[in-house]
Amino acid sequence: MKLYKKNHMKYKFNICCTLCHKIPTKRNIVNLEKFPIESNYSKYSFRAKNLYKQKIKFCSRCEHLSLTYLYNTKNLYNDRYLTSSTNSFSGQYSNDIFYEFINKNLNKKKLNILEIGGNDLYLLNKFYKQKRINKAVVIDPTTNLNLSTKKIRVIKNFFEKVEQNDIGFIPEVVICSHTFEHVLNPLDFLKKIMILTNSKTKFFFQYPSCESLINRRSFDQITHHHFNLFSINSTSKILSMVGAQIKKFNYCEEHYGTLMVYFDKKKSKFIKNKFVIIDYSKFSLNNEYNRYKLYIKNLINIIKYYKKRNLKIYSVGGGVALPMINYQLKNIISCCDAILDDDKGKIGKYFPNLNVKIKSLRNTDLTNSLVIVTTPSVISARKLNQLIFEKKARIIINPTLTL
Repeated sequence: MKLYKKNHMKYKFNICCTLCHKIPTKRNIVNLEKFPIESNYSKYSFRAKNLYKQKIKFCSRCEHLSLTYLYNTKNLYNDRYLTSSTNSFSGQYSNDIFYEFINKNLNKKKLNILEIGGNDLYLLNKFYKQKRINKAVVIDPTTNLNLSTKKIRVIKNFFEKVEQNDIGFIPEVVICSHTFEHVLNPLDFLKKIMILTNSKTKFFFQYPSCESLINRRSFDQITHHHFNLFSINSTSKILSMVGAQIKKFNYCEEHYGTLMVYFDKKKSKFIKNKFVIIDYSKFSLNNEYNRYKLYIKNLINIIKYYKKRNLKIYSVGGGVALPMINYQLKNIISCCDAILDDDKGKIGKYFPNLNVKIKSLRNTDLTNSLVIVTTPSVISARKLNQLIFEKKARIIINPTLTL
């Protein structure tokens, strides 16, 4: 793939499927022009060059969803990275479910654990509190280094730059939570993991699933950061390329339709996926996206109707997904009286290219207002809907299709 540059962002262009390298049919390619990228908040309203062309493509052979424009987003993964498991209700919920999934497939002894993409160590600290760690290493360029335990060592770097000597042991367990979708070359990523481990190592991954996004038409989950969205079948296919096999899997539909997978290097019979039944011979990603846009168009018309009637309009949920939701809503958030959130680090700030200040949800009277719930996470949307109802909003709009 050649390296190109748009504004200040370098990118690679790949029209082929990540796994089989064949070009998907036109009916399975969707164009997203001037698509926003996640950005840091600012104290002031400002314009930024953060809108980039994008295409999503679906390979019916591999049942795999991926991006065509692969932007270099590494400069965003630093100390100012906005996503935090501890500060996110949805992130906590997802990792609590993932912890239970992992525990069901482990013995009770203390373990040598390697976590790739540990974020703020919320998940690994659950193992520490249960005295399940013998040694642990976390690899993440955004991880907080201020740790209170000597059992957990942090390597603040990208995984591809880390060697076996840096880790210092052969891990019995490898954990990778919501990181695999951010990997530009997933096959190379897995090959390196195989080198760092042995035949007894158990692997636990979780990431947004392709089949869940398609089934629920959750196109508001598309982001420049998620290069690949794996299905069970595409996961099985790429694991077979590195000599690994799925042992068990499950879904956490409440958090981005997360797919949780347990696999090892021992060959075992593949478990057929009974959760998803799609006839991909007749499937069209374009048709699914057009149906989604009709739903969104109706929501926009409702918002505009009540705006003309002089209702206060609020967007609730100031997470990093808001620019992508606003894109699908044709910039309707720009007509809001405020974006509401109770994260103190966000209040008083602005998103790029969106001249609407973030204010306190707790201190805002929602009586007789229209509220747009701007989170693609089902579990977060449920919590916010209950809170908004209690604050006596008149109309509640949920762009997310399933609650």
